[in-house]
Amino acid sequence: MRKIELTPEQIELARHALGIPNKRRKSYRNRFVIGAGCTDYEQWMAMVALGAAKRVDASRVPFGGDDLFYLTMSGARAALKRGEMLCPEDFPKEPEPIHPSTASSGRMIERAQGAE
Repeated sequence: MRKIELTPEQIELARHALGIPNKRRKSYRNRFVIGAGCTDYEQWMAMVALGAAKRVDASRVPFGGDDLFYLTMSGARAALKRGEMLCPEDFPKEPEPIHPSTASSGRMIERAQGAE
């Protein structure tokens, strides 16, 4: 796995997506919702091109009308400061593709900060 280097602006966005800094010095989420044309959208698209993030098109997101971005493990690690940790729950394994005829409506679950 190659090391990903982010710009200071991308690090700030990544840290916000992870919910750090916080008292526990540990991530408690991994998402950032933003639409095309917004100020930081191009930064997120650049992170996708670097392999630091992934994008879920707005048409596949069950809320809002904007794209959902989340960090890859290597992208998240690039944003950490010394002594900070990533919660493994924020980085689940990629799900197997679901055939549309068997898909059910999904929903996102957010853990409360500090919950383990």
